Amino acid sequence: MVAVDGGLLVPVLHGIDRLSVAEIAQRRSELVGRALQGKLRRDELEGATFSVSNLGPNGPDRFTAMINPPESAILAVGRERDTAVVRGGGLQIRPMVQLTLTVDHRIADGRLASEVLRAIVEALEGATWNLL
Repeated sequence: MVAVDGGLLVPVLHGIDRLSVAEIAQRRSELVGRALQGKLRRDELEGATFSVSNLGPNGPDRFTAMINPPESAILAVGRERDTAVVRGGGLQIRPMVQLTLTVDHRIADGRLASEVLRAIVEALEGATWNLL
């Protein structure tokens, strides 16, 4: 979702299941730029099944996002915070975010939702974050 004058736009990244995290980040950046300039094409606003909502670095640590019909689910990403975590038997400070998944239960139940959220977490934890 992109905040623009007069409301929110929900640009659509098609085929992300075939993209790396770096490719998703690049395409997302391009779409956000065009959204802010008012230059999105119609096909870039249609066909979404799943959304990601991030309220930015000044947003809350955790929130629950509302599903945008006709989509089936939305992932809310809280702000990044340095957090003390135990890794390899030692204490480390790591950037962490809290994720909240909202799912339309007419489409999927809680068990499937938990599997989707687990897969998202595993993909993010295993990703290479060298995006620049």
